[in-house]
Amino acid sequence: MEQDAGIAMRQSGRITPDQMQSHIEHQFEVPPGTTVIEIDFDYAPVTPVGSSFSNEVSLSLYDPFTGRGARHNNPDHHIVLKDMGASKGYVPGPLHPGTWTVSIDVHRIMPPSSVDYRLSIRTDSAPQTAPALPFVPAACNPRGPGWYRGDLHGHSLHSDAPWDVLDFVDYARQQNLDFVTLTDHNTPSGIAECQSLADDDLLVMGGTELTTFWGHCLTIGEHDFVDWRVSKDRTIGSIAAEEIDKGKLFIIAHPTHVGFPYCSGCDWKYPEVMPGVAKVVEVWNGDWSGIAHNDAALSLYYGWLSLGHRLVATAGSDIHAPFEKDQRPGYNVVQAEALSQDAICAAIQAGRLYLSSGPKLGVTHPDSENTTLMGQELAIKPTRLLVEWHDCPEDAIVLLKRPTDDPGSAVRSDVIAHGARGRALVPFKPKPDYDWAAIEVRDGSGALHCLANPVFFQGNVDRTR
Repeated sequence: MEQDAGIAMRQSGRITPDQMQSHIEHQFEVPPGTTVIEIDFDYAPVTPVGSSFSNEVSLSLYDPFTGRGARHNNPDHHIVLKDMGASKGYVPGPLHPGTWTVSIDVHRIMPPSSVDYRLSIRTDSAPQTAPALPFVPAACNPRGPGWYRGDLHGHSLHSDAPWDVLDFVDYARQQNLDFVTLTDHNTPSGIAECQSLADDDLLVMGGTELTTFWGHCLTIGEHDFVDWRVSKDRTIGSIAAEEIDKGKLFIIAHPTHVGFPYCSGCDWKYPEVMPGVAKVVEVWNGDWSGIAHNDAALSLYYGWLSLGHRLVATAGSDIHAPFEKDQRPGYNVVQAEALSQDAICAAIQAGRLYLSSGPKLGVTHPDSENTTLMGQELAIKPTRLLVEWHDCPEDAIVLLKRPTDDPGSAVRSDVIAHGARGRALVPFKPKPDYDWAAIEVRDGSGALHCLANPVFFQGNVDRTR
């Protein structure tokens, strides 16, 4: 390593396959009065000869006090950081003097090859031109109590999507969403710009997809950097508990997604959070029939419910670019007290939502048709569920899902009705200890189009508490 005037570091090295899923950290000094930090990083080969998959290496940056972002799975590794400006993926702010850390995050190295890298870091104290004006959050009319449709999972050029924040928000408007959430990988850097684009028709929420080596999760409502590096001293369970204690919405993302080598770390592999402290699970990621294996995620979720965990199911488009016409992502239709980030997150935490690619679904009690039963807890006694659906496929099948005593299956399905629209009164006699009931709408091929979050019955408590 070299260190000269203005040069904080020049470093080269080799990354071998046995260093996959690790952090290679290099520290450098930032002197007082620094106005610019410039980092350049490159590695080769990007794609090994004869391999169908590229190597995947990203950079995270940490000042003496906190993380300054990352640009996960993006080929641009030129970073410029200033007080009032930063490269995409990184958070502007004071360039505190002291020891900084740049972390080479090794997500995927395709065996048997190794990767050679070069890292250079330069600091400068030259006066800078007038800084750009900071983004100012735009107001969104909170409206009032109602059903609001939106997305909890999306990406921009601040991580691995090809479009910028403006295109991301414009697409949400084209889909007539009421709310949209930017959750770039391991960085909150795009949230300020995203929220500046809100208006009375579209609520813009922020969060991060913590993209660890053994699973991904969403922290909705968290606008600060979250250290996503999992270790013996900082487990995924402790990270989840920290976010939940701060009132943020913590969601296990696409738990049964295709994993290595196609998507390193995309499948959930944390035994202590199965579901552990997590209370919300993304069961519909992207296109229903896509590589997230959503049916398996839903089965996993039902299995956790049947073990006594009271959990909420969500959808996330995980959008990186416009969907094709034949793709069918799911969105969240939430009964909230207002169109605001706090109200939407509170309603989701309470389970007052259904997931849908377009159809509408209601689950109420015949004596109180204006109040949803989704997410509610009822007394253990025979009851009736009033189920209404419309805008469904002509061959739609409406199903009641509930736990089963069959050791070979965690859930049973009872057909309620058929057709594109209808209304059915469903008698339900809960088990004496605990029970739950959820409603699905599928087409004749078995593909899901709509899912209502479960109705729980007294005694169905999380046995891990």
